[in-house]
Amino acid sequence: MARVFTSKEFRRKRRLQDDFEEEDMSRVDFETSENVVVIPTFEEMNLKRELLRGIYAYGFNKPSMIQKRAIRPIVSGRDVIAQSQSGTGKTATFSIGLLQVIDTQLRETQALVLAPTRELAQQIQKVVLALGDRMNVQAHACIGGTNVGEDIRKLDYGQHVVVGTPGRVFDMITRQNLRTDSLKVFVMDEADEMLTKGNELLYLILGFKDQIYDIYRFLPPGIQVVVISATLPHEILEMTGKFMTEPIRILVKRDELTLEGIRQYFVHVEREDWKFETLCDLYDSITISQAVVFCNTRHKVEWLDEKMKESNFTVGAIHGEMDQKDRNEVVRKFRDGIYRVLISTDVWSRGLDIPGVSLVINYDVPTNREAYLHRIGRSGRYGRKGCAINFATTEDIPTMLEIESYYGTQIDEMPMNDILVNRLVLAATKNGIRNVQENISYINIDRPFSAMKLKKDVEEDLVDQILEKQSSASMVIRRNAVTVCQYIIRSAAFIPSLEKVSCQIIPNCRNHLPWPQGICSKCQPNPVTLNHQRYRHVDNVEIENKEIMSNFLSYWYKSHGQRMGFLFGRYEPMTDVPLGIRAVVTVIYEPPQITYTDGIDILEDPHDEIVDSLAECLGLKRIGWIFTDFLRDPDDPTLLHTYMLSAAECLIAAKYQNKYPNACKYSLDGTFGSKFVTLVLSGGENKMVDFAAYQVSNQGSALVAAECLLPSRSSPNMACVRRSTPTHYVPDVYYMCHDEYNNKIRKTAGLLPVEYLFVTIPVGLAKEMRYTLTSQEKPFPIENRSSIGSVQNIRVVGEYVKQFEESEFLKMISNFHFLVYLLTNTEVTFELDDLAELLDAVARQDSDLAKQWAENSIKWNEFKNLIGNEGESVGESEPWACGHCTYLNDHPNADCEMCSLPQKFNLIFNLRLFIMVDLDGSQSPHSHKISNTVFIIPAVIVLIIVGIVVYKLINTLQSKHKKKEEKKKAKGKQK
Repeated sequence: MARVFTSKEFRRKRRLQDDFEEEDMSRVDFETSENVVVIPTFEEMNLKRELLRGIYAYGFNKPSMIQKRAIRPIVSGRDVIAQSQSGTGKTATFSIGLLQVIDTQLRETQALVLAPTRELAQQIQKVVLALGDRMNVQAHACIGGTNVGEDIRKLDYGQHVVVGTPGRVFDMITRQNLRTDSLKVFVMDEADEMLTKGNELLYLILGFKDQIYDIYRFLPPGIQVVVISATLPHEILEMTGKFMTEPIRILVKRDELTLEGIRQYFVHVEREDWKFETLCDLYDSITISQAVVFCNTRHKVEWLDEKMKESNFTVGAIHGEMDQKDRNEVVRKFRDGIYRVLISTDVWSRGLDIPGVSLVINYDVPTNREAYLHRIGRSGRYGRKGCAINFATTEDIPTMLEIESYYGTQIDEMPMNDILVNRLVLAATKNGIRNVQENISYINIDRPFSAMKLKKDVEEDLVDQILEKQSSASMVIRRNAVTVCQYIIRSAAFIPSLEKVSCQIIPNCRNHLPWPQGICSKCQPNPVTLNHQRYRHVDNVEIENKEIMSNFLSYWYKSHGQRMGFLFGRYEPMTDVPLGIRAVVTVIYEPPQITYTDGIDILEDPHDEIVDSLAECLGLKRIGWIFTDFLRDPDDPTLLHTYMLSAAECLIAAKYQNKYPNACKYSLDGTFGSKFVTLVLSGGENKMVDFAAYQVSNQGSALVAAECLLPSRSSPNMACVRRSTPTHYVPDVYYMCHDEYNNKIRKTAGLLPVEYLFVTIPVGLAKEMRYTLTSQEKPFPIENRSSIGSVQNIRVVGEYVKQFEESEFLKMISNFHFLVYLLTNTEVTFELDDLAELLDAVARQDSDLAKQWAENSIKWNEFKNLIGNEGESVGESEPWACGHCTYLNDHPNADCEMCSLPQKFNLIFNLRLFIMVDLDGSQSPHSHKISNTVFIIPAVIVLIIVGIVVYKLINTLQSKHKKKEEKKKAKGKQK
């Protein structure tokens, strides 16, 4: 039921407003309240368990200074006036307090938060929802420029917390859709902006002060009031005394307001039209992630946005008169990193937090001291480091000095480093300019940062390149304009180290007993919120030539069993993509494995290190793995559509990526992510072989490394998040999705779709076939394929070598599988050092060096004599399976010992034989079993014969039965 206000209540509220204007507060003294309790940890605040988990899930490990002091008074129901530096967690302070106070079982509005801008109101709503995620809290943002009907529908449904701008909130109250009967807490964020008349233009347009007074008239008597801001001028504190009762005051002294970690500079720009060129110089030299440029007027924002876009810079612009939908879109693109630079008025200077912002540029110096503090507070959020640069004309110098004096801070001029001047002299000298020292002049010699220029033309790009070679610092030179020192930008900007996702408890915490007896925010891993990873470590996978795939696919064509192999190749720059990387596949090595029609058992490879060392000598490395996922169509000789990535395959891929990490100097431990790719061959929609490549995301790899994921038994394409046990802690895992209203929400991951775990990568054959080794027109048998009769022994080696002329020695020896056999055979033992010169010749494709090695190598000549004995065996060779009787032959003879049929008969009938594996992983040549799958021709023949026999037998029985029945009928008639 909506609340109806009587005329008596209206008169009482109006008298209250009159009191605001009349009472003299000049004698009130404002200081921080005595005996403010400081609570060092969230655990000691006695918060709800669900709220505490939401705090840790949001990323807070310990409370900030303002949170240690202000949360407890808010929770206890006291009125609070809190002032603290920008970026210290003020929004979370009052959000935690009101979430502790409200009762989520009661579907009524119990907390009202006012904010001066729409964007700030939306951000507060998101913080409240994130912190109260486990409490099932309902929060809605009532802001102008949005659909009124949607606000009415949401409010009628019931919201625990309402956040909004004063105009829309007052409208909802007067419409009686926002019911205030159950309100417990009233919060004013950035109160100075809403209550002061210092900005007359803003006051005339928005009338925030009167709107807040009107809203307060409808609030329950004795409601708890919380006032929050980074700046609270004396006149604001006087006003708050009218509607607050003995408030707890937590005020920061003026000289403590300067943000720690934010380095402040100003560039003296003598003319206004030089600012744009200076900004372009800065934009070119920015090495940080994102920056915000502030202007004083809407017209300046629109003009600067247009000029930057004309110069082909990707920027976004926002101001108070934009449509709300457009403002939301600009903010979204800036948060997502689509825009690196945002141009804005002061509408964006309050409370909004973008983690990537570490540079603020004041294109126009703000007109008041409070605006300056809020602007530069957009960088250095919550203890992070940042940088602020002010473009100051001669008229702005007094304002800058006043800001310095008021806050007791220091804003340095951007210096020109003498070392860089010397490097410029050196670079210009190498460019052919003589007497450089005489050609360098300074305008305003007392301001070394301003207007250094060369009287003679200097090729800017060449000077920059030479400077880059001299040092990692470089300088952008603009003639007839302000020279901006990129070295200062790079030294002032903060580039954080890349941190891996951690899903494991930090051991040896001193504050408590080890898990499961104890845990705290310091040792507990942060919750993992899975998003679709927006970047790739590898941008493309390229197969050098079609023979690589043909040789790999030949196993399935002969046996219909799945197959797995490791990809060896190299990484190359991909010029089609900025800073792109391409993985080029040169060869596929197949390790020991047992194959089935529906799976693969990967066995331990005793030659794993030998293969990696061989590849390294050839200039190759292990870059990924490949497997088949085929099903034969029983109705026609094609493939079924089998493309579906399962959770089990993703988990195996993640294990390989964790085993082969990517080296990165910007990471704390020297590695970040992985370039190891996964290639899948499956049946496409057109019933043809389909190629697909992907990588598991960094978040997914971290979860697999911590053993937090398992394949789901109910659905192959779902992963199951394990539960914590006394021996194994699993952090909270969420994933982002959209609800029925297309709002982006976060869900707890019990069963997790695998699409959140991987990133797809384009894959295909090279446009122009390449052969890093040599063409495989005369292939050598691939290793570990004895189950289809493809064996590597002396006889096979002799047949392979005889295919080549003596002049084709390099072509013959440049076969990866043949080189692996040379290093792993038991007849003549080659060490890697024995083949060093040969491998160098193969890598460089040097025919003369290869022939020279062949002539001088004693072991190779011994090997040649061995293979020249017409295939006669010396020593034990690899067993092979007969294709007719499936007997496992231990000798290399061409005929089977059991049935005397030739070995090549196996390739006709395609019967599979599996070598039994002992428990210790060794193969027993005397034990074998026959596959329960009988293939093609034998199966068809047997079935036809059995069918004919059964058919004849049935006909014989039916004819006999029929004759007996006829005889019985004949006897019956005779009787």
